[in-house]
Amino acid sequence: MGINNRKKIIINGLNSGVQIEKIINEACNLRNIQNIEDIKIPILIPSVDLNTRNIYIFSSINFRNKISDK
Repeated sequence: MGINNRKKIIINGLNSGVQIEKIINEACNLRNIQNIEDIKIPILIPSVDLNTRNIYIFSSINFRNKISDK
């Protein structure tokens, strides 16, 4: 199971992410996924706040005891 996307995505440097969010929302709606916990396989999504340089990890299950902050 994966997200198949036939739409063309153009990313010119930093953007608001509106296009990517729209595509992800459409794929999730097709599979009745409301929250990240609804995803049937373990998933980790790393992200960075470019203003504060803080690192955030979104996960479908609790990996906290397996992730190092160092």
